Amino acid sequence: MDIEEKRKLASDSNTPPEVLAELAKDEDWEVRREVARNRNTPAEVLVELAQDKDRRVRLAIAEENYKAPPEALKRLAQDKRGWKIRYGVACHHNTLPETLAKLAKDKVWKVRYIVAGNKNTPPGSLADLAEDEEWRVRINVAENPNTELEVLANLSKDKEWIVRYYLVNNPNIPAKLLVELAHDKEWIVRYIV
Repeated sequence: MDIEEKRKLASDSNTPPEVLAELAKDEDWEVRREVARNRNTPAEVLVELAQDKDRRVRLAIAEENYKAPPEALKRLAQDKRGWKIRYGVACHHNTLPETLAKLAKDKVWKVRYIVAGNKNTPPGSLADLAEDEEWRVRINVAENPNTELEVLANLSKDKEWIVRYYLVNNPNIPAKLLVELAHDKEWIVRYIV
């Protein structure tokens, strides 16, 4: 079978799982990437591919496979060779709270930003991220429905008006905070309330 046939087979959602498992061992990185993208690929194969030598294969699991298992995402969250892979893990709906808690401490603010917006991020991590030096991270904390009321109250006094602006979008914001924000010093915050 030539390389193009392998790539096509690896990308076909009707390819049997056992064939995908064999294709995952192929020396061509594009074949392995197609296996990583394929939603029919068995979880244990994705866990193995999460350690692939090629960054593009690992990235495909995080960003393009809706069924990526939590164990594969946990491995990818430890990837030090590329922040975009950790970013993809932070976006993923299957990423477990404990993995997100670790990513909440990432050195790259873009990763922390996505963690702050993930619905699976634990409240304790959101409280820590509410203190982040990057205002864009605090915006996502302000909008996250899992953010605790005490943290919302602190964010209502944030030095950046845009954080207060986005806080209004939180479905759990108490009426008392909305009343306070209706008297904010910035007209745009008052307007959105």
